[in-house]
Amino acid sequence: MKKEIELLQSAMALAGTDFCLVPSGDGHGSEYFAPHFDCCTWLSGLTSEAQTLLVTRDAAFLWTDGRYFLQAERQLAGSGITLMRMGEPGVPRVDEKLLELVRATRHRPAVLAFDGSILTAGVAYLLAVKLIPAGCKLRGDLDLVGQIWRNRPSLQPAPLRTLPLSSAGRTVSDKLSDVRAEMKKAGVTHLLLTDLMECAWLSNLRGADVAYTPVFFAYGLVTGKDFTLFTMAGLPEDADPVIQGRPYEAVGEAVASLPAGSVVRVDGATCSFDLMTRIPRTCRIQDQPTPVALLKAVKNEGELTATRLAHLYDGLAMVKFLRWVKAAAKGEAWAAEALAGRPLTELSAAAFLRACRMEEPGCFDLSFETISAYMENGAVIHYAPTAETDKKIQPAGFLLVDSGGQYQTGTTDITRTIALGPLTEKMKTCYTLVLKSHIALAAMVFDDASSGADMDAAARKPLRDQGLDFLHGISHGVGHVLSVHEGPNGIRRNPGPSVIRPGMIQSDEPGVYLAHEFGVRIENELLCVPAPEDAPLTVSGRADGSGPAGSQPAAMAPAGSKPSRYQFESLTLCPYDRAAIDPRLLTPAERAWVDRYHQRVYEALSPRLQDQPELLSFLAAETRPL
Repeated sequence: MKKEIELLQSAMALAGTDFCLVPSGDGHGSEYFAPHFDCCTWLSGLTSEAQTLLVTRDAAFLWTDGRYFLQAERQLAGSGITLMRMGEPGVPRVDEKLLELVRATRHRPAVLAFDGSILTAGVAYLLAVKLIPAGCKLRGDLDLVGQIWRNRPSLQPAPLRTLPLSSAGRTVSDKLSDVRAEMKKAGVTHLLLTDLMECAWLSNLRGADVAYTPVFFAYGLVTGKDFTLFTMAGLPEDADPVIQGRPYEAVGEAVASLPAGSVVRVDGATCSFDLMTRIPRTCRIQDQPTPVALLKAVKNEGELTATRLAHLYDGLAMVKFLRWVKAAAKGEAWAAEALAGRPLTELSAAAFLRACRMEEPGCFDLSFETISAYMENGAVIHYAPTAETDKKIQPAGFLLVDSGGQYQTGTTDITRTIALGPLTEKMKTCYTLVLKSHIALAAMVFDDASSGADMDAAARKPLRDQGLDFLHGISHGVGHVLSVHEGPNGIRRNPGPSVIRPGMIQSDEPGVYLAHEFGVRIENELLCVPAPEDAPLTVSGRADGSGPAGSQPAAMAPAGSKPSRYQFESLTLCPYDRAAIDPRLLTPAERAWVDRYHQRVYEALSPRLQDQPELLSFLAAETRPL
């Protein structure tokens, strides 16, 4: 067993506990978090932000999703930790496994330990409902990992900065007016914000407390009159005066002193168990997503104008990178100069792309760790190269690059699978089928009752028709100078109406991953916009026959109502790889779609490349009609 797991098991024995649950997270329900909170990786060795570790006195189990199965197999080898492949047949959920273990425990009560300042209230309450009746005591006051983690990274809050109004689009007061209107509708007197992105969006402030995500450690408390922001670093001098600043650690006291009879809206999915339990019992809790979540996801006109500029700059950076990496793989002298005598590898390619982005106006960081994966490494869905795995790139095959930038004007996320030389027919076929799936989503017309499952199935159909599929979502929401992953919008395989409305931005990223061979993924960001009333529906959730044949309605719009129709605008401006496309596999409509998209890319980027004739020539060649 891995030595860190053994240390934890010793601490469990001293504390008299049978099980210890270690989630990924920081007490704010964050997907990405500071190294101080990366307890799972320290214990397991799996470098993934999506994992949950359950340790017993003599065993350890780790849950992660399909994006990390291959990676987990590698990184957990020899650790003694059992990999639990989430969503696979016969694999129990964490709560189901715990219930099984509790029932098998001979003594009562069994004891489950967890850090209540990290575990979200939603998860803690779910466990309580299931485990307490089975004879398990929950101890949320035991930070056993904190007791054994020597040299744990410290928290180092960075100064906050104000996002320009030209990018934020609306003032804090304007946003508060919308939030308070929603609070009034719901009868809410106090809105407790625990999500870091929501705090940043509402305050028009940004920070650097989490890698790649410009947020800061904070809680927010909104009433009918006040907006209090609890931060570690303090407010900047130019913060909107409507914001009242208090120390981060004062939030517990503020919550505990809420007046009797208050109606408190708080999201148990992002609020820690500790903080939730500080709310007085004399208050009524509405445990639901906050109104800020939806308001944040629907980008205002100022944000949309700004993000289009971010994608323009990002497209320029990507075209520079594409031309360079293709030339560097072939050993062309001008491209080799940037390598300074070093070989072209996954890491050196990622470093060059970062440099391209940082040269563009307003780019201050990446939006996530670059996935630069050559050939078989591309089959590991969320592979990120390290010094140990860094693979030399040859003038043949595929380089899969999933990357993005944080700009003062927006957040970008793009994947391109790049042909670096000769390709097999199998590679071209897989690439073209992924492109067909990508187009199926990008060209989709859907209505206000469309189910995420139907949209997902329609987009995957070109791949599934050929016996191919992929183990990750096809679409996630994207924040504005915030997290590259944002809810509630996204397209998922589960039934239920999709939460996609005009102004929301989401990804379009199908893929094919052939273990030990290669991977293909293509990704653009899409903006949901209204569709013409006479646009033929691709997918419909309505039961009145207005949808395509075979559509499975998951929800019905009110009887007799007129369906609202939506479509997508591609924000990303970057060519697909013509060398990897087999035009014979595309329908005339798909070929026309690609040609229109490439024309848009050329018209948008070429005016800014007039003083770079070689790059302009490359762009023209890559965007010429199929």
